[in-house]
Amino acid sequence: MTDKLKFKLKSAPRKPGCYLWKDEHNDIIYVGKAINLFNRVNQYFNKLHDFKTSQLVSNIADVEFYVVKNENEALILENNLIKKHRPKFNIMLKDSSGYPYIVVTNEKHPRIKYTRSNSKFKGTYYGPFASKNFFKKELLTLLGVLFPLRKCDQLPKHKCLYYDIGQCLGPCINKVDEQQYEAIKNRIRQFFNGNTSEVERQLKTRERQSADLLKFEEADYYKRLRLALNEIKENQTVQFNNKENIDFLGYATKDNLISLILFSYVGGKLVAKIQEIHEFYDDINSVISSWLYQYYIKSKNKPQHLFVSLPTKEFKVLKYTLGFEISKPVKGKKYEILMTAIDNAIEYLKTNYLVYQHAKKAKLSAMYQLADIIHAKKLKTIVSFDISNLFSTNKVAGMIYLNNGEFVKSKYRRYIIDDESLTSDYECMKYVLGRFIDHHKDEMPDLIIMDGGKIQVNAALETFALKHVTPPCIIGLVKNNNHQTNGIVYNNNTIKLDKESNLYNFLANIQNEVHNTAISFYRKKHEKSLFDTSIIPDIEGLSKAKKEMLLEKYRTTENIKKATISELSQILDIKLARALKKAL
Repeated sequence: MTDKLKFKLKSAPRKPGCYLWKDEHNDIIYVGKAINLFNRVNQYFNKLHDFKTSQLVSNIADVEFYVVKNENEALILENNLIKKHRPKFNIMLKDSSGYPYIVVTNEKHPRIKYTRSNSKFKGTYYGPFASKNFFKKELLTLLGVLFPLRKCDQLPKHKCLYYDIGQCLGPCINKVDEQQYEAIKNRIRQFFNGNTSEVERQLKTRERQSADLLKFEEADYYKRLRLALNEIKENQTVQFNNKENIDFLGYATKDNLISLILFSYVGGKLVAKIQEIHEFYDDINSVISSWLYQYYIKSKNKPQHLFVSLPTKEFKVLKYTLGFEISKPVKGKKYEILMTAIDNAIEYLKTNYLVYQHAKKAKLSAMYQLADIIHAKKLKTIVSFDISNLFSTNKVAGMIYLNNGEFVKSKYRRYIIDDESLTSDYECMKYVLGRFIDHHKDEMPDLIIMDGGKIQVNAALETFALKHVTPPCIIGLVKNNNHQTNGIVYNNNTIKLDKESNLYNFLANIQNEVHNTAISFYRKKHEKSLFDTSIIPDIEGLSKAKKEMLLEKYRTTENIKKATISELSQILDIKLARALKKAL
């Protein structure tokens, strides 16, 4: 321990607040809260610790304090600081974070949407649901069939197939009043409150009617939806007659790993099972409190009561901050369910312990090897870029972000490259990096990975030079003739990779992630541009349908401009074709 740290510990405030442990590089490695900061930080050095806490202590080089009025404020501040700095020794909710929800929007003509964000749409949220793949496919289809709300993002001027098959009220051609929508919303509310008997009856009726008309494929479709509903009900193994919204948290620990299982009951029925596994390096009660705050502060649907096996002293602040009851049951049905959650956590930890430890060792090995190759003192933050386009149309780029080797999806960025003069990937990359540098010059990552060889690395170095900003370490990933990564470009040298190594797998994973991020953004933009008729000038007589036909054939206004009057006249009459050419 340095003299500087000893002095700070001796003079630490004897007040509530947060402490930030830092390492030798001045990076924040852990954020904690305390009623008495002096007592808490000195505990780390005044008693023997187990292996997990010793790992944290051995990395401490400095400390910083935030003093607040009370423990409640400390809990809120702790969460904000964890989200901002993402310290490697703190538990973070998985960033894919979002748990799946079904939302009925508050629009004039509401829609039913599936989302993994609880703030993307304004409306009534139902969830979160744990079995996201199952619910997305089956539950959303079921809701669409039973509750005829609109499916389109923007209201068209003509009816669609959903109206013809009775799955939409057709607000595009009909006047639908608020009372009709409120009646449907009320039925949806009842559905999620567990009243599914009416839904089952409707499905059986439709299945029978389809079979009577010899529409066996259609009858089978309704049967599958009915079975999906039954599967949902079967997963709700325990029910409460009083229709409570209650949660149960069970956890188990081994060495420095903790598994958490959260059962969520909505309307008295089990609708979600959240399970996660994390490393932890501090007092278990503080860790659980921090995780619970992170989870519920993001959730739209808070329970009326949470049952968890924590000491009573931990309940007080959480209850006040989160706004619902928290307690530890000692007998009865609720006690049995909590024990079931704990049993699930024990089994989940047993199943995943070796897998998690192996993956962690492999990742650490890869990062140590990479740091050694590029002579980096630290590799906490990494970003990677990729360009995606087809024949220089709809050019976009994707950027991914890693913190301590973990993907942080909330920090991913997507760039639209709308300068048509940029025709090569080299020019596009310089454009994208220029925008990145402008926004991040004060918080550069430790490493930038370019999806490409020397050309892309040089594009990055030139851009930093033009911006008069000192570049971080920059490497490129080189591919062979089969488009497979086989080397690293660093300092104009190509270093071959062993395809059996942890480093190769680590970099290949990064390359796949950034490529998928860029290509998925390109596809969305490309699909949207195919039917974005606003890019074609408004001309008298040129209908939206004709614009869509032009875009379907020519893709871009540039291609329409290059088409001859004769070619355009296959879709438009001569007079309209000439007017369009002139307007373009």
